[in-house]
Amino acid sequence: MPSDAIHEIHNLSPEIMYQEGGKRVWLVPIFTTEPAKAATSFDVLIQPYQDSKFNDLAKGAGGEFRYVVPRADRKLPSKIVEVGLVRSDRPVKSAPFGWDGYSVINILNGRPNGFLHLVWKTASTNSWSLSSLTSISPFKSNGGPVTYISHLRVRV
Repeated sequence: MPSDAIHEIHNLSPEIMYQEGGKRVWLVPIFTTEPAKAATSFDVLIQPYQDSKFNDLAKGAGGEFRYVVPRADRKLPSKIVEVGLVRSDRPVKSAPFGWDGYSVINILNGRPNGFLHLVWKTASTNSWSLSSLTSISPFKSNGGPVTYISHLRVRV
C-alpha cells in the first residue's frame, strides 16, 4: 500500500478492488493551498465505457469502469481537507459520525463483495474559522498555509 494512500476508517482494507480481482488500486489525495481549486465533493461514476479523462478504479477487474470525479464549487465556503473510505456489508446512507460528506454511489456497485464509499471532512475558507484548523495537524502547520484536497489520484 502506498504510504500516502487514503485509509479505510474502520481499519479494513483501503485497496479499492480488494477481493474483486484485477490490479491492486489505491486512491491518493492531491493537495492545493488554493481554495478555488479545492474539492467540495466527489462523485463516483460507474459506466460501461472507458473515459480517457479519468483513471479507472477497477483496473484489470473486468466489468464496468469506475471513476472518482472531484467537484469544486467556488461558491461553497467548505472545502475538503481529509478523505477516507468506508467498507461495509450494507450501503452507507449518510456520512459517518465525524465526517461531513460521503459518496452516495457505492464504488463496488454490481460487485459481489460488499460496499465501498468515499467519505470526507471539510473546513471553511471563511477567515473566522481558519483558526480552528490548528487542531488538524496535517492541514495547517506552524502557521503555514491551509491545504485542501483538489482531487484523488489512482495509484496501482
